[in-house]
Amino acid sequence: QVPKVPQLVPPAYQLQFSADSESLFVASAQGSVHVLQLLEPEGCKHLHTLQPPSGCSEAVYLLASSTDGQWLA
Repeated sequence: QVPKVPQLVPPAYQLQFSADSESLFVASAQGSVHVLQLLEPEGCKHLHTLQPPSGCSEAVYLLASSTDGQWLA
């Protein structure tokens, strides 16, 4: 359970934790991916949002992160 998750407007289609469990990637129905930093014990912090190319609003259904936390596909 992740306490105090920031309110994100679009529904999440996919959730992916980083290999070190320090980040949570939230894929939205509108093509963006929100990156949250997990903090103990106070919850999490919204770091940034990866936006899709302009004109693309397809939902993100699959996510995969590298073991070193540097890449997200």
